[in-house]
Amino acid sequence: MSIGDEFASVNVPIRAEKTGQLVASADGMETILDGHHDGTVQQELTFRFAGGTVTVGGEIRHTDTPIRLAVTGGTGGYDRARGQLVLVREDAQRKVTIMRLELR
Repeated sequence: MSIGDEFASVNVPIRAEKTGQLVASADGMETILDGHHDGTVQQELTFRFAGGTVTVGGEIRHTDTPIRLAVTGGTGGYDRARGQLVLVREDAQRKVTIMRLELR
């Protein structure tokens, strides 16, 4: 992996942590900006809910604690959405990432 490499994810299922119920899907793109801090990247994600979309993005370092991305917009019921996406923890055993979407 090197600077400028990009990784895309399409139609990733997003499930409620407690119930396992499918609540959305996500499409995303990550671009490597630098190798320092275990990787500094530009990340853009779009969450597709039944009532619209929420877009988040920004530059993060994989050593940031916690990792946060800004909500940059939305459509439908999420028009003018603001807030942040917080990476709570990664569960290697279950092979999942636990995130919290905080909208205001």
